[in-house]
Amino acid sequence: MSDSFTEVTHESWFGRLGNSIKGVLFGIILFIVAFPLLWWNEGRSVHTAKALKELDANVVSVSADKVQSQYEGKPVHMTAEAVSDETMTDPDFGVSAPGIKLRRKVEMYQWKETEKTKEVKKTGGGSRKETTYSYDKEWSEEAIDSNSFNSKYRQGHENPGSMRFTTLTKTAAKVSFGRFTLSDALLDQMTNFEPLSLGDDEVIRLEGKIGNQMAIQADTVYLPHKAESPIPAPANPQIGDLRVSFLVIKPTTVSIIAKQTGSTFRKWQSSQAKGMGTSVERLVLGSKTAEEIVGQMQSENAMLTWGLRLAGFLLMAFGIGMVFSPLAVLADVLPFLGDLLRMGIGLFAAAVAASLSLVTIALAWLAYRPLFGAALLAVAAALVVALKMLGSKKRAAAEL
Repeated sequence: MSDSFTEVTHESWFGRLGNSIKGVLFGIILFIVAFPLLWWNEGRSVHTAKALKELDANVVSVSADKVQSQYEGKPVHMTAEAVSDETMTDPDFGVSAPGIKLRRKVEMYQWKETEKTKEVKKTGGGSRKETTYSYDKEWSEEAIDSNSFNSKYRQGHENPGSMRFTTLTKTAAKVSFGRFTLSDALLDQMTNFEPLSLGDDEVIRLEGKIGNQMAIQADTVYLPHKAESPIPAPANPQIGDLRVSFLVIKPTTVSIIAKQTGSTFRKWQSSQAKGMGTSVERLVLGSKTAEEIVGQMQSENAMLTWGLRLAGFLLMAFGIGMVFSPLAVLADVLPFLGDLLRMGIGLFAAAVAASLSLVTIALAWLAYRPLFGAALLAVAAALVVALKMLGSKKRAAAEL
């Protein structure tokens, strides 16, 4: 169940106009930032593509059962079982388990504030804003600072602040991979945790560390915010209660691509392309071929490239929209006129941003991929010409 409060405020036409004029500077900044972002992204994409192409041509699939000196310093692909003979123990709770990683997940029951605003424009250019503040109770691994809540409604929705215990991950000191040892960078990529069941021995160790001020349900430990507070009821938690669960990564088959360095691994660095995205030290779960791993990285590069292109386009479009937003506010004297003008500004901003984004990407490609860059410049030029022709037709229609 949540608590919600709604505030209604009114803003005059002059106030809205002043705020929109202030936003022009921010819009200009967004517009300018989009250009270096788009340029940098194309360089990053090309560097990464070159590095992956070089990796694909040079990576060697070898067995992890033997350290072969002829592959020293070279990119190698191996598949084997990651194992460890260590038993890891949580220092605060005493819970232990054999495996590769042991994770203690700690969550606290807290208030969370959500703010939603609905604006309705009125005839004359003013507006009516309805801002709703909702407060819900939820489990969170991070301490939520209730001092940041709206001061009017903070009372009754205070959070304790700090947590008695926090999430912790312990990793085995040595994880074997055939005759090799996995590096820390490769181990960091292992996130296939599974829940750890709390047997009788674990419960006894828990009681020895924590005492009896706890409740256990479905392998989850419930603790009060303070050691001396009442034992929590799992079905009816109170603000500040903690719930603690344990997870483990057991021995599992993994595949890696990295530079062989002695009996362990390091990042392989491309010799052709220098820059971001040109080093590789990759681990994936299961038995995967080198082609599959490289293909996955190529797909990730393509997705990131298109994601950043979209981000650059949106920055540019929003920036243009903010620059022209005072015009829409001026027209809001009659709300439907403001909405029509706002729609027109949006279409104009999208068209201009698309053209300038294509030009920027094309210029970047001229530096990195000359042939593709020239073709893309031609497309961008055609789009600019189309925009000019559309504008001419509109002016001719207006004159008639």
